[in-house]
Amino acid sequence: MKKFIIYFLLISVSVSLWAQENYDWLIDQNWIFESGYWEPDYNRLIIRKLDISAGSILYQERFARERFYTVYQTDEINKLYSLKDKYTDKIYDIEFRNDSNNLYIKHDGKFYSNNKRNGKQANLKFPLIGIWGERPYETEYRMVDHANCLYYIEITEPQIGRGLPGNKIRMGTYLIKQVKKNVFETVSSFSDGLLRLEIINNNKILLTPLFNLPSDENGRIGPMSIVLEQ
Repeated sequence: MKKFIIYFLLISVSVSLWAQENYDWLIDQNWIFESGYWEPDYNRLIIRKLDISAGSILYQERFARERFYTVYQTDEINKLYSLKDKYTDKIYDIEFRNDSNNLYIKHDGKFYSNNKRNGKQANLKFPLIGIWGERPYETEYRMVDHANCLYYIEITEPQIGRGLPGNKIRMGTYLIKQVKKNVFETVSSFSDGLLRLEIINNNKILLTPLFNLPSDENGRIGPMSIVLEQ
């Protein structure tokens, strides 16, 4: 019994030590893809501090199979905020019509999109949840748990005309949560949003997909080395 208690205390101390580590030195810097299938001059990984109002409701927005966005609502139910990315942090005005079966979105007072619900309404309390529009441009919103998430990442878009040759890791913003010392994983409501980030040293991160491509999607995924831009 004593051995068990000592072992438990050692594990608890170990967990508390890595849980309290400060990784702020990682944030707001450009990390470039050193290996894999992407061109390092056109894609970046950026780690940012998650700073949102208490009580916010977070959603993961999946556009087709191309990218993820993380958006959230506060107590203003007709506002939708996006997490800051390389270009901007947007605020959208949203309006539901026709028994929450039509979603109207404006940005800076200008019409942004109008999508019809695809399928049944999944949650009466949170009408944004569900699929909007039609393939190949459908958008789906799912609620995502941000408990214990202190950071999020952005995998940036390539420059116009510089496609991604083969790799099917989705671009966009992802919440991340520390799972053990020097290891983070994305928090995702979608299987193809699951990634692991392992900090190798102060200048290198290993990004590993934790999902397989669906049978009807061509492409490839695999671990990629990311280094701090000098």
